[in-house]
Amino acid sequence: GNANGLTYSQVASLIKTYKPKVVVNAQNSSAYFKYVKSGVNHQVWFENAETIKTKLAFARDLGISATFWRLGGEDPHVWTTAKTFH
Repeated sequence: GNANGLTYSQVASLIKTYKPKVVVNAQNSSAYFKYVKSGVNHQVWFENAETIKTKLAFARDLGISATFWRLGGEDPHVWTTAKTFH
């Protein structure tokens, strides 16, 4: 299938529009949801402050750094969370 990159605001808009159940995958600590638009199934995986907190704690426990790939499109609460892991 095809994949598209979305900003957190686009993800939040989809959640508001389709009201899906958002699930955090226990294996990789990433959030996702599914919805149907015009008969087509969609699945959206994304990070938020909750999932980033888990990943930052994991990096800290390993004694390694963490980086962000696409600045500007994230959950704005990520930065409040990240400040606690300096």
